[in-house]
Amino acid sequence: SFSAGGPLLDPVLQSLVITPVAAHSVFDRSIVVPGTSLIEVTVNQDRIVRVNVDKEGLGQLGEGGKVDIRSGERPSRFVTLDERSFPALIRDKFGL
Repeated sequence: SFSAGGPLLDPVLQSLVITPVAAHSVFDRSIVVPGTSLIEVTVNQDRIVRVNVDKEGLGQLGEGGKVDIRSGERPSRFVTLDERSFPALIRDKFGL
């Protein structure tokens, strides 16, 4: 998401980030919502839309097609070897 212009989020936040990729409209910003949200995306034009999640193609939708976006049942777990805080990590990584 960051590479596509999305925000940096502290890993303690339980949220969903929706970042448009190659957006060709006025609405080209990320949306951050609580992790408990259910987002419904509907195709409202007569065109084919590809659905991809983490680079995996899941299929195509036509006009009226819908996709629901929500958090998974099991949270992701990451091993942390660096004890720096999130702000310190960002400062060091980007030379701020």
